Amino acid sequence: MTGFQSTKHTRWLRTTMLVVCCFLIVTTALSAQNVSEERTALLVANNTYRSFGNLDNPVPEARSLAAALRRIGFDVTVVENAGREAMLDALADFEQAIKSRGGGIAFFHYGGHAVQMDGKNYLIPSDAHIPDERRLVTRAVNSDEVMLALDASGSDTNIVILDACRNNPLPARSRSATRGLAPVTVRPRNSIIAYSAESDQEALDGVFTPVLTQAITREGVSFTAVLMEVRSEVFRRTNGQQVTGEYGQLFEPVYLAGLPGVASPAARPGFQVERTVGSIRVTVETAGTVYLDGERIGELGAGQSATLSDVETGSRRLEVRYDDGEGETSTVTVRSGTAATARFSYVERAEVRESIPTEFVQGGTFRMGSPSGGNDNERPVRSVTVSSFRMARTATTFAQYDEFARATSRDLPNDRGWGRGERPVINVTWYDAVAYANWLSEQDGLTPAYRISGTNVSWNQGANGWRLPTEAEWEFAARGGTQSRDYTYAGSDDVNAVAWYRENSNSRTQPVGGKRANEVGLYDMSGNVWEWMWDWFGDYPSSAQTDPSGPSSGSRRVLRGGSWGGTATDSRSADRYGGPPGFRNGNSGFRLVRPAVR
Repeated sequence: MTGFQSTKHTRWLRTTMLVVCCFLIVTTALSAQNVSEERTALLVANNTYRSFGNLDNPVPEARSLAAALRRIGFDVTVVENAGREAMLDALADFEQAIKSRGGGIAFFHYGGHAVQMDGKNYLIPSDAHIPDERRLVTRAVNSDEVMLALDASGSDTNIVILDACRNNPLPARSRSATRGLAPVTVRPRNSIIAYSAESDQEALDGVFTPVLTQAITREGVSFTAVLMEVRSEVFRRTNGQQVTGEYGQLFEPVYLAGLPGVASPAARPGFQVERTVGSIRVTVETAGTVYLDGERIGELGAGQSATLSDVETGSRRLEVRYDDGEGETSTVTVRSGTAATARFSYVERAEVRESIPTEFVQGGTFRMGSPSGGNDNERPVRSVTVSSFRMARTATTFAQYDEFARATSRDLPNDRGWGRGERPVINVTWYDAVAYANWLSEQDGLTPAYRISGTNVSWNQGANGWRLPTEAEWEFAARGGTQSRDYTYAGSDDVNAVAWYRENSNSRTQPVGGKRANEVGLYDMSGNVWEWMWDWFGDYPSSAQTDPSGPSSGSRRVLRGGSWGGTATDSRSADRYGGPPGFRNGNSGFRLVRPAVR
C-alpha cells in the first residue's frame, strides 16, 4: 500500500469538485469463459481543440486507464489529440489488430468533446473547425464507426467507453436545444450501455473514469459487479448528486481481471512479475487533497511537503484538489529506489477580471535549449524548473494595444497597411510592452508588475499584475509544458501546421489564432511575430536553475518565436535572439503572462 508521510500536521479541508459535462457509454459482449484470450485496447483522448474549449482530464485519465489495462493483460494503444483522419486511421488499425489476433477482447475508450444531432453521436476531433451542426457529419467522427469497426473485427468481447463533454460545444447560435448524447443504436449483441450520469444529468469532473480505472483491475469481480461498485462510489463521492445510468443486457458474467480463484493474464501461475517501487516527494503551496492515479492518498496544509512511499515504478499521475474547486495534475516517472519530485504551485487569490484570454501553464522541469543544430547561443542545454503561471492565448493584438494607446495619448503603431484588429501588434518597443502590461493591470484591478522611471524598469515579483514572460517560462510553454510531446515547433514537427513564416505568410502578419494551438492551448508561439521577453540577452549558464529571469544587466532584451518573415529554423521553440529595448520593427510584438490563478 502506498504510504503518506507528512512533514507537518495535516488538517481536514472541504474539497469540492469542478462541474463538467461528461457521459459514459459502455457497450460489451462478454464471455466468462474467455479469461485468457487476446486483449486489444485503443484509447483516444483529446485535450486540446482548435475551435472549442480545451479540457483538462481526457489525456491524463486515458494514460492512467492504459496503465491499469496493461496490468490485466491488454495490449494498449493510446492516441492523443487526434484529428479526424487520425481517429479513423486508428480505428482501422484497431480493427486489423483484433483480426490478426483472431478476435478476443476488444476495448475502446474515447475522452473529449462529443455532441448529438438527429439521434446520432459525434466525437469531435482535436483539429476540427465545426461552425454549425450541419458540418458534424463531414468533420466529426460518428460513434457508429466504432461499433462497425468492432463488428467487422471478429472480436469475441467488446467494451466501448465514450467519456465526453455533455454540454454542446458548438456556438450557441448554430446548435439545437438538445442536450447530452443519444442512445447508441448500432450495438454488438450481448451489450450493456452505461452512462457516467443519467440522461440529461451533468457529471462532475474527475469522478467516474478514475473510479472505473481503480475498480477495473480487481481480480475475481465480474464486470457487472464493477459497474455496480462504480455507481455506488460515484454516488458517494458526489453526495448523491450523480447517479450512473445503465441500459442493456448481458447473458453471462465477464471477469476482465480474472475469474474468482483464477489468476489474471497479467499474473498467470508460474509467471512472477517482480514488483519494483520508489517514492514521490510532494510539495504544495496551497492546502489540498492529494490523489495518486485517481486514489485519494491524504491531505496537505499550505506550504507542506510529504513523501509517498512504496509507489510502483513507471509513469504515475498525481493530482491535488483544492477547497476552492480548483486542481493541478502532474505526471512523474517513478524509478526503483529513488525519489521523484512533484511541486504544486497553485495559489488561492481573490477572483480577478482578466481582459485577455489565458491558458494555465502548470509548472514543471524541462531541458532548456537545443543540444545540436540551431545556434550556439542555445547551448549548453540544462535542467530548468519553472513555477505555474497563466499565459495569454495569443500575442497582443492591434485591437488590444490601440485601446491602451488612445487611453494614454500615445501614437498608434504603424501597421504597414496590412490591417489592425486581430493581427498581432507590431512596431512596438520593449518599453511599450511593459507600459502596456502595467496599464492593463490597472484596468483589471491588479498590482502592476513594473516600476517604470524613464528607461529604468524593475520587476516587483510579488505583484499579481500582467508582465512579460521570462525566457524560461516562454520556452517551457512553447514546448507544451508538462504536456509536451517534444515537438520541434510549438505544437508540431510540421512548421506549416503551427507557424506563419516566410514560406506561407504572404510576406505579412496574419490574424492571431489561425494555426493549430500547442499542447497547452497557446497559438502562434512559432512564427507570426517575434515576442519580447523580460530577460536581458546573454549566454546560458551550465547549471540547473529554478525560475531564472536572465542576466542582471545587458544591452539587448531577448526575443523569441520567429516571425512571418523568418525561416523555419527561427520558428523552433529553442531559437532565440536579442534586440535593443528601444528597437521597433514590423516583425516584433509581445504577449503577456500573470501569476498562476486558474
